[in-house]
Amino acid sequence: MLKMLVYEKINLENSDLGEYELIFAHVIYRHGDRNVMESYPNDPYNDEEFWDNGFGGLSNLSKRQQYELGKYLRARYQKLIGAHYSPKKVYIRSTDEDRNLQSAQCNAAGMFNPTGDEVWNKLGWQPIPIHTVPLSVRFMEKSSGLKLTELVDVLNLYNIIYVENLQGLDQTIRWTIGAINYQSVTHSVEMKKIRAGFLIKEMLDRFKNKTLSLLTPDRTVYLYAAHGSVISNVLNSLNLFDVKIPLFSSSILFELHQRDTEYFVQVTYRKTVSENASSFEIPNCGTMCPLNRFYDV
Repeated sequence: MLKMLVYEKINLENSDLGEYELIFAHVIYRHGDRNVMESYPNDPYNDEEFWDNGFGGLSNLSKRQQYELGKYLRARYQKLIGAHYSPKKVYIRSTDEDRNLQSAQCNAAGMFNPTGDEVWNKLGWQPIPIHTVPLSVRFMEKSSGLKLTELVDVLNLYNIIYVENLQGLDQTIRWTIGAINYQSVTHSVEMKKIRAGFLIKEMLDRFKNKTLSLLTPDRTVYLYAAHGSVISNVLNSLNLFDVKIPLFSSSILFELHQRDTEYFVQVTYRKTVSENASSFEIPNCGTMCPLNRFYDV
C-alpha cells in the first residue's frame, strides 16, 4: 500500500531532519499549465486560433506556477545553492520542448532573482543556462481525427479534455483511463528499466559519487524540467504511483541526507505549487532509505 507522510509545516530555511543533514538534491518537475496539444474533429475548440500562443502554448498561470515553484526551491535549498547562482552548484536540464524550456526559465527566475553584482538592469531577472536534450521518443503523437484504437489515442484525447476542463471551458466528457495508460508504460520490470531506470540510476550514481567525493563538478542541486509521463514513470518504477496523472508544475524531490558516516535517500512529492510536500514511505525501505538499499528498490 502506498504511504505518504504529509508535512503539515515545512521549515524551508532548514530542510535538515534532526540528525540528518541534507547534502544533495535532484528535482524533477512537470512543466506548467498549457493549452491542449491538439484537438479532435468534434471539439468545439479545435481552431488553434482560439488558443493564445497556439496548441501546447504556456499560459500566464503556468509562468506564475513555475516562478512560485522556483521560489519554493530557493527557500528549501538555500543552504545547498548559496546566495547567488553558480554553475558549479546548480545544473538545469530540460526536454527539447518549448513549454519545458519556458517553464525552466520561469523556474530559474524564481530561484535566482539577481542581487548585488548580479543586477544588470531593472528587470529583476538574470539569464540562467538551461541545458537540453532532444526527445528520442514522443509519448504522444499528433494526429487529427483521433481513432481510439490504442491506449495512447485515449491518452491524447484525455489530455485535450483535461486541459479544456482545467481552463473552465464547457466540456462534459471526462476520462479516467488516461491515468491507467500512464501506469501501463511501466507495468513490467523490463518496462520500468527502459522508461525510468536510466534516469533513476543517473541520480543514484550522482548520489554515490557525492558520498565518495568523486562528483565533478561537485554540484548540490540538479533540476529536470520534464513531462507528466516522466514523473509517473519514475513513481511507478519505484512502486509509488497512485494512478493519478501528475498535475502541472508538480514535482518529485530526491534528496540525499547524511547521518554520521551513513547516507540516506528521501523521496518527496509536491502535487501542486500550493500544497504541502509529502514524503513517500519507500517500499521495504522506509522514509529515509539507506542509499545502498535504494539501488535494490
